[in-house]
Order: sequence, then structure tokens, then C-alpha cells
Amino acid sequence: MSSNTVAKAVGTAAVTAAALLVASLVTQRVRDRNLPPRNATWSPLGDTLEFYKDRAQFVRKSFAKFKGTFRVVTVLESTVFLFPTAENLKLVTGQKLLGWPKHYPTLVGETSVSMVNGAAHKKGRVVSGRAFTPNALDNFLPKTQEAAREHLKRWVLWSSAEDTRPALKSFTFQLAHQVILGRQLPEELSKKMMDLFDESTRGLVCPYPYDVPGFKFRKCMNARRELDKIYQGVIDEQRKATTKVPMTMLEHVMTPDTKDGDTGTNKELIDFCYNMVFAGHDTTLASMQSLLYLLSTNPTVMQELRDEVDALWDGEAVLTRDSLRLFHKSRAFISETLRIVPPIASTVRRLDSATDVDGYHLPRGTKVAVDSISVNDLVYGPDAPVKLARFLNEDGTFKETTFDFQLSPAFGTGSRMCLGYKFALDQMLIFLVTLVRLYDFNVISSVRQCMPIQYHRVTSSFSVRCK
Repeated sequence: MSSNTVAKAVGTAAVTAAALLVASLVTQRVRDRNLPPRNATWSPLGDTLEFYKDRAQFVRKSFAKFKGTFRVVTVLESTVFLFPTAENLKLVTGQKLLGWPKHYPTLVGETSVSMVNGAAHKKGRVVSGRAFTPNALDNFLPKTQEAAREHLKRWVLWSSAEDTRPALKSFTFQLAHQVILGRQLPEELSKKMMDLFDESTRGLVCPYPYDVPGFKFRKCMNARRELDKIYQGVIDEQRKATTKVPMTMLEHVMTPDTKDGDTGTNKELIDFCYNMVFAGHDTTLASMQSLLYLLSTNPTVMQELRDEVDALWDGEAVLTRDSLRLFHKSRAFISETLRIVPPIASTVRRLDSATDVDGYHLPRGTKVAVDSISVNDLVYGPDAPVKLARFLNEDGTFKETTFDFQLSPAFGTGSRMCLGYKFALDQMLIFLVTLVRLYDFNVISSVRQCMPIQYHRVTSSFSVRCK
């Protein structure tokens, strides 16, 4: 082939590539014409790197830059972050279609109540809701109190300050399996399952979620499959057992309702176990670390909580529903922790019909999100300090705001509200009052974590409290 022919071929290829690039940019510009603004970038990764590096700060800066609603484009998909006005909050929370990344159902469970829509979601909430009745939640309290005391005793034995995440993970993970499966996991099995959970949940932020050899997501899914085998064994045992009065979450879910007689398929029950353990320990352990961080940085508040707990509890009596209700300031502090550091960053949905929002036209199926920290910034102001009075009535009693999404977005709202939020609050409250009544602690350092769950990871030492 002559040099002229080669040069001509190269020139043609270059012109073609340039034409395709221009056409792509023009097409994108036309598509973007009626959509919210986004950060200009030539990177094929879009906003991926900056967004996942520090999601909260990225969203804050973008709202400031665009003065309102904007768009984020990552390798996974495009998301419109709505400015958190009351009207926009109502729009998002009123949508039925979920906005999770497309690989989430594969990882978390295609039948999990948090991943399904329509009739399947309604059925899932009814069946799973059997595990969270008032009587069921009250029955879980003694195990929660016992677990909190047992694990805090272990931490006192540390020879020096340690990263609290592994210890808190062991506490919440073992407790989750006690109340969900009714099993005290052997130490070796517990460690194995915790490692499998950590590996599987890394798949939530995999940029290329392909369950094929050579991709990181395959390793995450293999860990999930190993967990499924363990849960299947427990389910098989439970099917053979005769339980007159259900005590564990799994027993409640597998007890047929008189109306439908449904005990769930193996797939549904496995997904229930994984979903409940994930929700019941990962997000809770994150909030417990943030709780330690905020206690350490607010000594006056810490003393207020100590005074309250000392006056109400001797550190030995069994904690009941009635006694827990009396810890008004402690409950307010937990609400403040969830306000300042919400573990789940956003409420995400897909529009079920084309909608005009803030002057932009959003097509049907657009992924829209409301950011929890942005809601907090709008209502309370950026970086608003810990203030127990926000969640206390004038008479000093706890102000229930869990169902007001604008004041407390941590657990969602409406038909998509977290099913196990009361169990999570019980865990945090019992841990908190046990800690401040019986122990001292010293946070040596903390590091803010952003993805996939937000929290302050702390290094701390613990000692028995001297009164």
C-alpha cells in the first residue's frame, strides 16, 4: 500500500471520528436542552470520580453552583438532584417506582421488599411486617440489652484505642442474626459471614456491575451466593420445625397469615434474611459510630444525657418499652445523629410520567433524588450544631418527627419507609444508655466516610465508668 493511500485512509478515519464526536455532542446538547444543568466535562466517566469521592460535598457545591436543581452523570446513569422544596419533596416521595441503580436488585435481592414495586411490594411489606409488630419488637429488647452489655465489656479489655468499626460490626451483626434467625453464631462462622457481607456490599459501588469472570462484581456476587447457601440451610431447618409462638423475625415471616396462608418461597426468604441483616446491621453500626463521634465532640450534651440516664436507670434493671420511652433527651440525641449524618444519603425514585420541575422538562423514567443533607441544610442551616431542643417539646418530652420527611428524612416516608426503623432505633437507644451509664470512652481520631454509607469512622478506647 502506497504512502498516499495510507495517508488518505488515516485522514478519512480522523475526519469520520471528528464528525461522530461532533454529532454526539450536538445530539447530547439537543437532549440536554430542556434538562437541568450539569458539570461540563470531557471525561467519559462524567462526574463519577468526584461524586463518589465525597458525595455530600459534591451535592452541596453543585446546588450552590447551579442555584437549584441539577444533574449528575456517572458511568452508572444520570440522576437529577431536585432542590429540596416542599413541592419537590412531595413529588419524589409520591413516586412508586424505585430509582436504585439497575444492579442493586441483583445484589440485594430481586424479591427484597426494598427492591420491588407494585403488588410485589405491597405483599412484601405485609409479609415482612409480621416481624415488626409491637409485641415482636418488645420481645427483641432483652436480647438487644444483653448483646450491648456483652460487647461493651469486651471493648474495655482493649490494651489501647482501636478502630471501633469491627467491634460494632460484630455487635450489630451477631444481634441481627439472633433476632432474625434466633441463632447465636459461633465466632468463626460469624467472622466468615461478616467478611462475606463486606465483600458482597462492595458491589453497591462497582462502576461496572457485570456478573461475569474478570469483573469485581463477580466476586461480590459470589460472596452473596455463599451467604445464600447458609441462609437456605437455616430456612430448611425452620420448615421442619414446629413453632407454636414465633419469636424470631424469620419465624414471624414464615408463620402463615390467616388471610393468605403464604409462608414465602425459598428465594423470598433468602432475600428477606439478606436484606434484613444488611439493613439491620450495616446502617446501624454506621450510625453508632457517628453517635460516638458526636458525643465526643459535644461534652455538654454528653453530660446532659448522663444526668438523664443516671436519674432513670441503675444500669442493671431490664429495659422495657415503658422505661425506654422515658429517655427523652437520649432519643432526641439519636434523632440529631441521624439528622447530621444520615447513613443513607438520598431518597431516589423514577418518574412514572413526564413532569415539569423547576422550569425543566423531565421525561418519564427520569431518575430523581432528594439529598438528605440538603434537606437538613434547608431546614436547619448548613452545619447546624447538635441541639437536643430540636426534638423536644416545650415540656421536655421527646418530639416524634420520624414520619415528617422534611424534619427527619433518615428512614424515608410513606409506603417506602424503612420497615425496621423501630428496631434500629431500639438498638441505638439501648446501646447509648448502656454506654453513658456504665462506661467512659475516649475518641482518639475520626474519619468521615461517604460511600456507600455515610458515617464517622472512629478510633476509641473504653473503660468502666467510675462514679
